Amino acid sequence: MMMLFAAIFLHELCHVLAARAYGLRMAEIELMPFGGVSRMEGVEMSPKMELITAAAGPAFNLVIALSLIALARFIPSTLGATNSFAKMNLALALFNLLPALPLDGGRILRAALSKKLGSKRATDVAFGMGVVFSLILLALGIWMAVQGEINFAPFGIAIIIFAGAFTERKKATLIVIKDMSSKRTRMMEGRVLHAEHLAANKDTRLIQVVKAMSPGKYHAVTVLDEKCGAIGELAEDEILAGMVEYGQNTSLGALLKKMGKK
Repeated sequence: MMMLFAAIFLHELCHVLAARAYGLRMAEIELMPFGGVSRMEGVEMSPKMELITAAAGPAFNLVIALSLIALARFIPSTLGATNSFAKMNLALALFNLLPALPLDGGRILRAALSKKLGSKRATDVAFGMGVVFSLILLALGIWMAVQGEINFAPFGIAIIIFAGAFTERKKATLIVIKDMSSKRTRMMEGRVLHAEHLAANKDTRLIQVVKAMSPGKYHAVTVLDEKCGAIGELAEDEILAGMVEYGQNTSLGALLKKMGKK
């Protein structure tokens, strides 16, 4: 058990070091039987930052496992001392690379999809994978029970994964909104942000546009009519202000009228 938690701690420590390389700080590390959860302070991560930070933990476990396997191969006398720890690190890395939130593989999947789908929709895909994997674990636990082998581990891990995936899904929209509200401060500090242009029908609700946005980028939205002709443009700070003043279900066309831009 001590060896397992040592492997998990080293796994999470690499997440922290990768985040620190970007100037980010971790508020806490929560250790679990299959890994851990690192909670970050300050601004939210861009997809690239999330991908590298998420991959750091499993990559370190793989390096440790392969190094110990190589050591035992060249120095057979070390096999007994290194075999168990190598297997734990290998299992931890492979399990966490499964493409399902809240596992590292799910975060990597979300980061990879965010550029094309937006942060919220990418989270929905990774969330769906988390639900599927939870159901597979539940089915495994039931099958084992039917076979006469009572093991509560699949049930416990399934519940933890589903709860973590659900939490990540709820946070996705809030992350983008929080990121939007912090951009003015970052630009006042002299930071340069990448820009992204979006286009949407005038009947699209503001919250739908926000879900398509990616953290770390500044967005401009071209509003289109039924014939896909441009009728106006809204900056993301105007969309955020519109959500606060008129509600998240206000349409882009209605916001243009209220702002006198149409």
